[in-house]
Amino acid sequence: MSALLRKLVHNEAIREDPKEIYGWRVYMLACSACFGGMLFGMETGIIGGVLTMKPFMAKYGLNNLSSVAQANLSANIVSTLQAGCFFGALIASQVADRWGRKPGLISASIMAILGVIMQVAASGHLEALYIGR
Repeated sequence: MSALLRKLVHNEAIREDPKEIYGWRVYMLACSACFGGMLFGMETGIIGGVLTMKPFMAKYGLNNLSSVAQANLSANIVSTLQAGCFFGALIASQVADRWGRKPGLISASIMAILGVIMQVAASGHLEALYIGR
């Protein structure tokens, strides 16, 4: 990996750096650190498009609602993620203090994966969709 980076970047700093800091473990740690932003970004970015899809609206009965009720339900679905983030932020510091940052990030990732599985498996049940969000 460091050979590729040394071919792409041509400056004095990379020639002076020890080769150990460009090992595969450093790249994997950097990628895992980026997953936190990816998890949040995907959740917030995808739901807006999903809520307007006709199959989703038909599956969850949004077609039968008035425009006001439809907007309220969509707002509730979107805002449950923010509520989860709020409560997760309250718990995260205690988890990190007790067990460490890495187990805290791993448990948050597992919770996010379980939430996505619940959303995918909700299949027309709003309760499961809310809990998964």
